[in-house]
Order: sequence, then C-alpha cells, then structure tokens
Amino acid sequence: MFERIHEQSYRRFGYELVDVPAGPVAVRAALISDTIAQTAK
Repeated sequence: MFERIHEQSYRRFGYELVDVPAGPVAVRAALISDTIAQTAK
C-alpha cells in the first residue's frame, strides 16, 4: 500500500515513473542512466 500511494502521488504531479528491477547496483545505475539519456534526446 505504501508503494502504491507514492506511485499515485508522483503520477498525479506529472512524473513518469520507470521500473527499476532488483539487481546489482551497477546494472540498475546503468538502466537509470540510459533512461535519462534517452529522454533527454
């Protein structure tokens, strides 16, 4: 429920959420970095 409330709040304020699955920190950081780079184009 905690996660759902925060997700709804961020979406309500216009944020686009990106799912970052569990995994090694380096893999997760790369996913975030790549997502930011793609959105900045």
